[in-house]
Amino acid sequence: MRTPKLSTDQIFLKAVTLHKEGKFKEAEPLYREILKKIEITQLDIHNNLGTLLCKNRRFNEAEKIYSEVINCTVPDTHMYYKLAITFGNQGKFMSAILAFQEAINLEPSDMKIKYQLAVAHMEIGDFNNAAEYFEDYVYDYKNDGIGFYLLGKCYFESGDYPAALLALKKSNELSKGDHKTLYYIGRSLASLGEDLDAAR
Repeated sequence: MRTPKLSTDQIFLKAVTLHKEGKFKEAEPLYREILKKIEITQLDIHNNLGTLLCKNRRFNEAEKIYSEVINCTVPDTHMYYKLAITFGNQGKFMSAILAFQEAINLEPSDMKIKYQLAVAHMEIGDFNNAAEYFEDYVYDYKNDGIGFYLLGKCYFESGDYPAALLALKKSNELSKGDHKTLYYIGRSLASLGEDLDAAR
């Protein structure tokens, strides 16, 4: 007796189930089978396959999936974001910045994107631009100690030691004596001709 042929929706459901169970090798060919049958505008399949490939650290293949979608569909914030993360995982930080920027152009108020864009700028040593994005981020997330720490580090690396000290002290309040924060507080104070004990 023949096994009934599965519809595209049934194949997708099976692929998603296997994906959630961590059975990536079984899920991948099902996703690829669906891609041959559907229009490229159906983003869920591409997103899921790209995510699966990234979980297996096959970032160059995921990059191709996301790039194909972006080149053939209307601009999509999530696809640009996923592409940028994939670039970053490969150390392609300039490409990541460009993709994050496209995402920000579509969603200017998305702080998650601004945070990642700031980190990418830090990776290439562009601390001034990184600080601008972190400033926006901590304005919305006033209790994020890591955000203030990274902002303070950017100020420090840019030579703005008073601003660095303010941001790092705020981070210290929130993160309760994190050693990295204290280290940069000490360096900022030294650059200003003060010492850590006097600041306390």
